[in-house]
Amino acid sequence: NVGDAKSGGFEVEASAQPTSALQFKLNASYTDSRITRPDVGFPARLQAGLPGAPHFSAGASFLYRQRIAHDVSATASLRSMYVGKSNIAFMRQRELQIGDYTITDARLALSHGTLEGAIYSDNLTNEWSSTYSYGNPIRFGGAGMITPLRPRLMGVELKQAF
Repeated sequence: NVGDAKSGGFEVEASAQPTSALQFKLNASYTDSRITRPDVGFPARLQAGLPGAPHFSAGASFLYRQRIAHDVSATASLRSMYVGKSNIAFMRQRELQIGDYTITDARLALSHGTLEGAIYSDNLTNEWSSTYSYGNPIRFGGAGMITPLRPRLMGVELKQAF
């Protein structure tokens, strides 16, 4: 245990549906976290707030769904999420920073009754960054250990509802 911490901030969300077929969503958050009363037995100077807690993150998405024939619908969606920088350890060491990336996913689908076919791409821009899945966040010499984001994934999907 590193001691006591305090985390505060705010979150904002908005959504709009200008037509029955089109929907937009936006969100943003700001977080300020810090160690307020460190445990004197913890073996590091606690300077960087809580690990893996970015100050800023935001997202946006849109969904378009339209009937194109009696029992056939088309759907298009785009979702993007930004995760700001954060430190993975309790110290301010540049090599232990994570975040500051944007992931964008896209999907196009056609459905007919209970059958749906889609093409999609996750991490459309093939963004690369290390994530919080670091292993041991108090391993101070841990530079070089990374868990990257999932690389771009493109696929075709067929679904049948029963």
